[in-house]
Amino acid sequence: EKRNPLLLAMGINANEPFILHVGTEHPRKNRNFLLHIIDELGASWSGKICFAGMPLDTKLLEIAKQLNVQDRIISAVKPSHEGLVALYSAAEAFIFPSLSEGFGWPVIEAQACGTPVIASNFEPMPEVSGSAALHEHPKDAKAFAKALLALKDETYRKQLVDAGYKNIERFELKHMIDDYLKLYDLDADE
Repeated sequence: EKRNPLLLAMGINANEPFILHVGTEHPRKNRNFLLHIIDELGASWSGKICFAGMPLDTKLLEIAKQLNVQDRIISAVKPSHEGLVALYSAAEAFIFPSLSEGFGWPVIEAQACGTPVIASNFEPMPEVSGSAALHEHPKDAKAFAKALLALKDETYRKQLVDAGYKNIERFELKHMIDDYLKLYDLDADE
C-alpha cells in the first residue's frame, strides 16, 4: 500500500520495470557499468536503471548519452529509509557490481526486501549473499545481462528470493550476538 505512493513521489512509475543500484559515485561502486549492462540488453529488456543514493555525476550522464541509454535512467537522490525500502521491493533486481566493499550491506538489504541480487563475484559479496545471489565478474556486462534475463523464469526467481530470505537470518541480532560471544569464547546463554 505504501510502496507505490513513495515511488510516485520519487518520480518513478511503479508499473515500469527497473533495476536498482544503491551507492555513491565512487569509482569502486562501478556505477557506470550498469549503463553497459543496459546497452548489452538492448531491446531484450526494456526497463530502466534506478540509481539511488548520491546525485548522478556528469561522467555517468555523458556515458549514458554516448550509449544512447539516457532515457533509461532514473535518479533517486538520498531516498528516505521508507523510500529505499520501496525501491528495493519494487525493483526487478538489485545490481551491485562493486569492485570492492568493506561488507556489502546493500546485498542483504535487497534480500530482506525480497529482491533478487546480481552482484560482483569479488569478495565480500559472495560471502555476504550466502550463495543466495547471482555473481558475475564486475567488468562482464554480457554476463550481468544474461543473469538479469534468467530472472524471467519465475520458478528460478522465486528460488533465489527464498534463498535470500534464508540468508538474512544469519544477520538477525540474536545470531550475531551469539557469534560474537563464541568469538570471545563466552557462553551465549550465560
